[in-house]
Amino acid sequence: MYESTYCQDGDQSSLFCPPNASPLVGQLMGMNEITEKLQLPERCQNEHAIVQRVTAAANLSRVPCGSDKECSSPAPPPPGPPVHRFAGRTVTSGSLVLVTVATKESGPSQLTINCEKMVIGTMLVKDILLALTQ
Repeated sequence: MYESTYCQDGDQSSLFCPPNASPLVGQLMGMNEITEKLQLPERCQNEHAIVQRVTAAANLSRVPCGSDKECSSPAPPPPGPPVHRFAGRTVTSGSLVLVTVATKESGPSQLTINCEKMVIGTMLVKDILLALTQ
């Protein structure tokens, strides 16, 4: 998200208005990140079940190369636990949503949600956790 701020005359603070700055200075805003640990049940350990449950719960699209098996790079990636990535936008405001499910062979898996709006991210965490753990 790109937010514009204006410098006041005579305000030469190095944080907002560096010397010789134009009257219109941009400020880059970041995304909120929420991370949760979860224990996937036995029936939700495979890739198909994870993709099906996340896309049904959150209406997100799978990001190509979200899994090591989908990558078409010349050198194969090092073996490791699969990571599933999803992305989408909210209908009303068009806010970006990024979801990552990192599964582990032993121990809890990790769900990470990046979203511009904290409320949307919190609701998604609850919905996706519920979908993956039932």
